[in-house]
Amino acid sequence: MYKKNFKNNTFEYNYRSFERLLVEVASNDYIFCRFDLPLKNKRNKIIYLRHDVDISPLSALKLGQIENNNGIKANFFFQIGADTYNIFSPKNIATIIELRKLGHCVGLHIDEQLLSEDEEKIMKTLNWFNDCIVDIDFVVSFHRPTNRVLGKKFTGFVNSYQAEYFSKDCYVSDSRRNKEFYPKLLNLLKNREPSIQLLLHPCWWYPENNIRKFKKILIKRRISEVNCYIKNNFTKAFRGTFQNENSNFGL
Repeated sequence: MYKKNFKNNTFEYNYRSFERLLVEVASNDYIFCRFDLPLKNKRNKIIYLRHDVDISPLSALKLGQIENNNGIKANFFFQIGADTYNIFSPKNIATIIELRKLGHCVGLHIDEQLLSEDEEKIMKTLNWFNDCIVDIDFVVSFHRPTNRVLGKKFTGFVNSYQAEYFSKDCYVSDSRRNKEFYPKLLNLLKNREPSIQLLLHPCWWYPENNIRKFKKILIKRRISEVNCYIKNNFTKAFRGTFQNENSNFGL
């Protein structure tokens, strides 16, 4: 069992610190909640633990497993057009399935520049993904949200930024791997705020302090995905063409 408080109120970004952070919140009698499930007891102090998966599904799964081991349900949001991972790869689809099996809420991380705040477009995207790819929950977090979605309630899906879940005063985020979020969180816990939303990006908690090495890990994983695709599909499709020594694709 970890100590309830961080030594000297400091921490490092790694999986051990992440678990200690969960214990810290729970020790203050907060209940971890999903955005899409009604509260059983509205008198409880609640915290919505949210993960926007911008970079690393692998780290997202690790956090989900740690949370499950501590009896905690969280909320995960995956990007359709992420530059760093392919949401449609079998491994990442398996990650979504596993996170939902663990009892977590799994929705989409929507880019306003792509779909704006158009409810019809977002609903079509959610329905298509749910019908054609894999089951997800009808909950959305917006990537770099504008004032157009802050506080807004939609009819067909839950918005993590709608007023009942979000207020600027009780919102804490580790964006850009800052460490200032932790003192703010401690202050909110100390003040016994009735509802807190805590956004922690899975990639920051990967236990690697060397940013160059972390970049290499990401690049290696992406190259592996591309190589796997080429091995299984590309050479089969162009087998006859590659046998022609005079062919030149400029690859």
